[in-house]
Amino acid sequence: MVLNKERAFYKAVSRSIQSLNTPAELKAKLEGIVRLAARASHCAVSLLLIDTAGQKLSHNISFGLPQFYIHKGVLSATDSLGETVNIQTIAITDAQNDSRIQFPQMASKAGFSSIMGSPIIQQEKVIGSLRFYCKDFYEFSQQDINFAENMAHIISLAFFTLPVNTASSDKITPMPISDLKTARNITFAHQSETEFARLLDFYNIEWIYEPRSFPL
Repeated sequence: MVLNKERAFYKAVSRSIQSLNTPAELKAKLEGIVRLAARASHCAVSLLLIDTAGQKLSHNISFGLPQFYIHKGVLSATDSLGETVNIQTIAITDAQNDSRIQFPQMASKAGFSSIMGSPIIQQEKVIGSLRFYCKDFYEFSQQDINFAENMAHIISLAFFTLPVNTASSDKITPMPISDLKTARNITFAHQSETEFARLLDFYNIEWIYEPRSFPL
C-alpha cells in the first residue's frame, strides 16, 4: 500500500514537472497539476489564490469539490487553516471539529473529514494554497505532507513559466541520490531554478544545468 502511494506520488510529480515545458496556457497547466494531485492522493484538491491585500482566499481551480462548497463564502487567510500566514503545511484530521476550519458545517455537508493545506510561495511571498479534502478521517503522514509541498512548489514554478528541457522525460527513472548532482553544488541564476532543482533531487530525478550541447 505504501509502495503504491509512493509510485502514485512520484508519477504525479513527474508528469506535473513535464507539463511545465508544454505550450499549453497557464490555466491548462494548473488544471492538469491539480487533477494529478487529486488522483494520486484520492482526495478532492483545490488551488486557492490570495488577494492583493493578503486577507482573502478564493478557489481558483478545483477537482472533486462540489459547487456549493466552492461558493460557500469568503475565506479568511488567517481564520481558514492558516497555512498562508504561518507559511507551513497544515494538516487537520477532524475538519468538522477543529477551530481552524472556517466553515465546518459546509465541510460536513460536503462529506470532508480531513483537510490539508500547503502554501504556494513565489519570490518569498505567499500567493495562495494547495488544499486536499479527504472523505475519510485520515492521519496525514510525512509522505503526504511532502507530496503536498512538492505539488505546491510545482504550481509556483508554473507561474514563473520557467522553461524546462524534458526532451528525454519518457526515460526518467529513479536513481541513487549519490549518483546525481544536487542543488547544493550549483550556483543558479534564479531562485525558481533552485527550487526546481531541489524538487528533482527529492524524487531522485537526474538533471543537468547548462548542458554543454543541445539541439537547435
